[in-house]
Amino acid sequence: MSSPVGRHRAPRQATLRRPAVAATATLSALAVSAAGYASATDLEPASAAGSMTGVDGLSSAPKAQAYQSFDRSSVLASKQSASRSRSAVTARDKSLLAKRIADSKRLQASANQASVSALRSMVSSRTSQAQDMVAAKVAPKPKPKIVERASRAVERTVERVRHGDPRSIARSMLSSYGWSSSQFSCLDKLWTKESGWSTSADNPSSSAYGIPQALPGSRMASAGDDWRTNPATQIEWGLGYIKERYGTPCSAWGHSVDVNWY
Repeated sequence: MSSPVGRHRAPRQATLRRPAVAATATLSALAVSAAGYASATDLEPASAAGSMTGVDGLSSAPKAQAYQSFDRSSVLASKQSASRSRSAVTARDKSLLAKRIADSKRLQASANQASVSALRSMVSSRTSQAQDMVAAKVAPKPKPKIVERASRAVERTVERVRHGDPRSIARSMLSSYGWSSSQFSCLDKLWTKESGWSTSADNPSSSAYGIPQALPGSRMASAGDDWRTNPATQIEWGLGYIKERYGTPCSAWGHSVDVNWY
């Protein structure tokens, strides 16, 4: 079949060109969009780079390094400060701990000393009590009847001596002055010459009185208030006088023989 010619053929070609034109427009739009996207992506790094550039137009890399160095210095300074703070706190804690330990030791020492003192006092007290108990057991207290009997016997002995024979009293007292019995013969001669062993012998010319012829007689009051009548009191005073003045009865007798007094 032959193709149509003339005016009927031209419209068909126009119809066929319409889809091609549409397709071309679509492709153009896509190309424009792609070009715009590419332009946008190309501008972003440049914009970012421009934003990092300083006012003076220099690159931002040195400033970034300076910031990083400053940050490292700040961190290092902070660490050093923290380390010094920890060291100061540690030293203060150590000082406080040492002080507390010293105080504790001092208190413990004081407590130990007090405990030792208390223990010593308790031991001393108990030792004294034990010694008293042992002494009480070893030497029991005498019964009241025994004490009463012994006291009465002593009183009777003293009474016999005081009112007994003056010569016997003097003989029994020689040893208390450190003399032997051989001194009694000299003493007997001396006082026989002076008073005849009489407790009331009185010398009116000199006021000498008693067995030893004390001058005056009141001097014998130092031996007892009963010096006027008690032979033991007079003899005690007379022997003391001889001891102090002559040393022994025989020396006193020798002096009396020489000068007729003693």
